[in-house]
Amino acid sequence: MVHVLLDLRTGTLLYGCAGHVPPVVAGLHQRFEILDRHGVIIGLGQEPPLEQYETKLLPGDKLLLYTDGLIDYFGPKGRAGNKNEFYRLLKSISDRPCEEIVTGVVAALKKIRGQKSIDDDISLLAVEYHGYRA
Repeated sequence: MVHVLLDLRTGTLLYGCAGHVPPVVAGLHQRFEILDRHGVIIGLGQEPPLEQYETKLLPGDKLLLYTDGLIDYFGPKGRAGNKNEFYRLLKSISDRPCEEIVTGVVAALKKIRGQKSIDDDISLLAVEYHGYRA
């Protein structure tokens, strides 16, 4: 599970990861931040409660949330290098609009996996922060 709370006025992003793959913040000027600070997996006693961490989004930054199943499709299932391949792709297209990021990832998956059946969940959500406008 990932929990995110974005203050639209300030761009402050509070997040917590409980055994989930880390969110990514990508933005202008080559910003690519993997929010990889983790807490414990939900359901394992929760002592202490899920920790929250903080980062700041600037106008034009994108928050990318995805599932571990997506990473598995960037090579043989369970291979450690899949994550690096996935991040390399995201970094190369992170300056594009959110819709193009999602379609770029889907196109890469189709190229890598071909016609092989999908046996795990694949989810990707891309959100762009535009800053507060009164």
